[in-house]
Amino acid sequence: MRFPWQKRKVEQPTDFPLKLNTDNLNWCRDARLLLIEGNGTLKWESRGRNEDWSQQYALTLRGTPLIVHNAPECPTCAGLLATGYGLDKADAPELQQISDVINAPYVDLDTSIASMAPLLGLLSSGLYVIADGDSFPADGNGNFFWDVPDAFSNVEATGPAWYNDPDFEFTYSEGAPVFLYPSQPRTRLNQERVDYYTQRFDTTDTFPRAIAFYCAEGISVLLDGHHKACAAARLGRQLPCITIFPFGGYFYAQARSSSTPVPDRAYFGPFTVSISQLPAKILPAKPWQQTIDTRPAPYSGNLIRDSKLPQEFIDAGRNYPTWYEFGITTVADIGKVTDDDLSLWLENPLKYSPQLRAALIYLRCHCDPQLKEVAMKCADSSDRWSKLREAAFNHLAALKGDSEVEQYFIGYFVDVETGYESDVLTDIANSFWS
Repeated sequence: MRFPWQKRKVEQPTDFPLKLNTDNLNWCRDARLLLIEGNGTLKWESRGRNEDWSQQYALTLRGTPLIVHNAPECPTCAGLLATGYGLDKADAPELQQISDVINAPYVDLDTSIASMAPLLGLLSSGLYVIADGDSFPADGNGNFFWDVPDAFSNVEATGPAWYNDPDFEFTYSEGAPVFLYPSQPRTRLNQERVDYYTQRFDTTDTFPRAIAFYCAEGISVLLDGHHKACAAARLGRQLPCITIFPFGGYFYAQARSSSTPVPDRAYFGPFTVSISQLPAKILPAKPWQQTIDTRPAPYSGNLIRDSKLPQEFIDAGRNYPTWYEFGITTVADIGKVTDDDLSLWLENPLKYSPQLRAALIYLRCHCDPQLKEVAMKCADSSDRWSKLREAAFNHLAALKGDSEVEQYFIGYFVDVETGYESDVLTDIANSFWS
């Protein structure tokens, strides 16, 4: 098969695009592995090490940084992100060229891939996964995706979320790229376009897709679809998004006839593909053997934050889970929370602690008026040291100004045992008035 972005026909023992299994990826509907022959103008560049030994990478389009990532030496730690100059500073006629097609009603992933040919032709030659799934118009730190600083800041979704408590049988979450960072300055915000997409936000099946490029672990940078993301935030919905995943490296296994480890699976963000499915002559180079660009990070000043966002979007960002909370809801696998679910779980809160912790997040994200009542029941019926009670206190403390919650916390201080005035629950309760 020859693709529109390929200059010549490539012999492919494996049929590309290769459909990948997404059954265990709740956020993803469909995915393809592609072999692309591009000109390398849209790529991640390695820019050497910082003084703290973190590795710096920049996603650039024709040399213009769209986002800069300081990845720590520790593979299970979160990194830092900074915005780039913005797509309006880059020469990107390809995005304009495909705008009419990608803004049309969604048909299927293969149709979208074909329509994205001009954009995909900007990538460096190699293997990529293109996936259709849902993202939150938020950064994973509790902020609307466009409400982020230009300067380097800690973004939890760039690393695994750790869960060191008895409610869960795992230590950290598996990467699901469901959070977003912007690539456009705020001055590009057009309320008429937001209104247009708000009216068209009928079903996920046909809503026009946004386009993102994978960054790390749980976060991607949005290339196209900032107004679609605003419409999703206004409605409290997730954003249907097509994400590009470059090759990330190999998982190794011991060779049968040798003690030397050999590549076993290639990974592209959360996707893995067996080496046996890939022809040897197209296997990617190891990331650490690729060309390194040692130019300094070229960002400064207000690049993305060049105007004030409407308050409705800033407020909407708080209605999405954080990276830590997303892991809880994913593992608990509760789906839509019903009254019957809540009744069952509240009969035995300690037994159903994971489900109730996830339910509190669900209720908050859906602005459900039951949140206060359920949180109080969880706080009253849990062991003092349980993570459920701590979570319930946090949700209640966020309801600042609520007279019923205020009386609840006053009652807590009246009854608190001597010697426990400074424990974590007391600190959370005090935060209600701060």
